[in-house]
Amino acid sequence: GIVAFFRCLRERPDDLERACRLTPYARDEWRAAVDEAGLDDLERARRFWVRVCQSFSHTQGNRTGWSVTTARSQSVGDSVQSRIGRFHACARRLSAVAIENCDAADLVDRMATAETLIYADPPYTGTSRRGGNGIRHSGYLCDMPTEAEHRRLAEVLRATAAAVLLSGYPSPLYDDLYGDWHRLDIPVLVHGSNAVTTTRGKRTEVLWSNRDLDAGLLRLVPRDVRGQHDAALMSEPSHA
Repeated sequence: GIVAFFRCLRERPDDLERACRLTPYARDEWRAAVDEAGLDDLERARRFWVRVCQSFSHTQGNRTGWSVTTARSQSVGDSVQSRIGRFHACARRLSAVAIENCDAADLVDRMATAETLIYADPPYTGTSRRGGNGIRHSGYLCDMPTEAEHRRLAEVLRATAAAVLLSGYPSPLYDDLYGDWHRLDIPVLVHGSNAVTTTRGKRTEVLWSNRDLDAGLLRLVPRDVRGQHDAALMSEPSHA
């Protein structure tokens, strides 16, 4: 879906924009936008756009529903329409990116160096999700429902020389795997689908790192070599 979208963005940008702009924000459109064999690139790209923009989880998966809510000042349909004007800017940005499709742990092990910054955002552990069931309540097309998979990723991330930022929700498993890493707790409001009030729940998201996280300042180089080469990345924790 991503590749078809990018291909149409490159070769048929006007057709893609027209197809997406004339697609209504509708539950029936979302239900019908499945990726089936025999589609041409334009229709596959349009369906990818619909699934990503109209699903509650903003994914192509089928495990979450159509997103609609009254708890906001702007309609979700209007928000989706406003993104269409960004197509060309996104194409320019993505043209400089290598998009892989493989196991994340293998990619880190194969490609990461001491000059690499890794941002890892794995599927949440089963115990940290609403409902507590890592499989039944999953919204991920490719999931990590078992503890063994999270431990394997942790083994690779802990072994790499790269700077690592890892995001997720608090859990006993991650306390065990990354308890000695730097940690930043970020209070966030939970997005609720189909809300009839403006009341939103609160949760705590966490950033773990093998580098210092001082008030949102990430130092990319370990202390022992910082005198020779010091680099810093400023980030806003509320946007992490």
